[in-house]
Amino acid sequence: MAYCQHQYKYMLDHCDEKNWEEVTRTQASVTSMWDALSDDPTKVPDLQRAKYAMGLGHPINREIEKKNAERLIVAIEGQENAADRERLAKSVNLMGEGPYADRLSKLY
Repeated sequence: MAYCQHQYKYMLDHCDEKNWEEVTRTQASVTSMWDALSDDPTKVPDLQRAKYAMGLGHPINREIEKKNAERLIVAIEGQENAADRERLAKSVNLMGEGPYADRLSKLY
């Protein structure tokens, strides 16, 4: 998932160092993002919400409700670890022009 690319690299670096506490903490931040994209924890998240939040538009067959994409941004803003907030905000704000670009850019 593109929106977590910085987190995954960070985790891999800490795996190389065998820093499992940091890997576990960072994985929890990614999991919170995953959960924010889902209405039902037993189903795969709606990754189109992330696409919309990233500024890549609506899917061809429907429009994303802003309240659903908003949950992703709230999950990023709610990260306790500042470095996680920054990495996740940068990952979602790839285009720098999406509907949440201003809010996300304030996080880094």
